[in-house]
This record gives sequence, structure tokens and C-alpha cells, in this order.
Amino acid sequence: FLGGSVGVSQMVQAKFVVLVGAGVSDWKAGDAVVGGFRLGGFAEYAVLNAEGLTRKPDRLSFAEAAAHPAA
Repeated sequence: FLGGSVGVSQMVQAKFVVLVGAGVSDWKAGDAVVGGFRLGGFAEYAVLNAEGLTRKPDRLSFAEAAAHPAA
């Protein structure tokens, strides 16, 4: 469950992990991630499969991280 949306398109967003589901061990609340969305990327909160996420590089802002795949 992701929140805190920053993105340049509906397809790629950088967000914070808010909650994780049962069996998810790679992510925890507060992790900064980048993920791809088919629809609903501009929503305040979103649900994605853990496998579809990557860590946001520390050196990039949320806006830069969201724009990177589109560049």
C-alpha cells in the first residue's frame, strides 16, 4: 500500500510504502520506492505487487525518480 504521490505520468510514480501485505519481507513502511502503474498512478494511495517496485535512489528527488524511466 503506497502513499505520498509524486510523478510525471500516471504510469510511473515515486511514493512511500505505507503498509505491506502478508508474506512481504523486502519492503517496510517508510521505504521510498518507484513503481509502474497501469491506471491510478495519480491517486493519493495505491496498491501494487511488491515485485513491481524498486528502491528510489537516495541521490534522486521523488520527481527525478518518477521521471527517470520516461527519460
